[in-house]
Amino acid sequence: IVSDNGPPFNSQAFVDYARQMKIELKKSPAYSPESNGLAERGVQTAKSGLKKLMADPKYGSCKIPELVEVFLFSYRNSYCQALGCSPASKIFSFVPKTDLDSNLKPKQEKVKKRVRFDLRVEEKIIDKRESVNEKPRVRKNDDYAVGDLVWYRCEYKTMRSWLEAVIVGVNSKNTYYIEVSGNTKLASRNQL
Repeated sequence: IVSDNGPPFNSQAFVDYARQMKIELKKSPAYSPESNGLAERGVQTAKSGLKKLMADPKYGSCKIPELVEVFLFSYRNSYCQALGCSPASKIFSFVPKTDLDSNLKPKQEKVKKRVRFDLRVEEKIIDKRESVNEKPRVRKNDDYAVGDLVWYRCEYKTMRSWLEAVIVGVNSKNTYYIEVSGNTKLASRNQL
């Protein structure tokens, strides 16, 4: 499990449970949201969806827990490009019925044309993605070794400064353990 340094993931009970279940815990560096991009995107999606529901007069009298249920139902039944289907249909192995399914009955020929068009577009997108992914994402001269001197971008609330640091360990290709001002910290490549 990759998590930020939030209290729920640092509690002794959770750490003991993870160890017992043989779950490897990894932390993302503090003040580096790009290191935890999927989680940050999930939070952004949830906030955006809930704001839209709160602005909708249809749900004006609903409380937050009810809005969360409406949002989750909608989100779980929406098509996900990464899965190739909705999360609900992936879990249940069939497509759950929604209001949209019962209200829309498209003509079969229009659907077939649209599917053929979508497949051609999808092939182009995949080809483009593959060509982009062939390029190296990380510059070779950014690979740091233990003992290297680096500058660490320290961000705290509104303050930002650069501090001299030393690489003391490698956590992954994008995160390093550094010693800065006598303390060991986890830092993202983007912070060095």
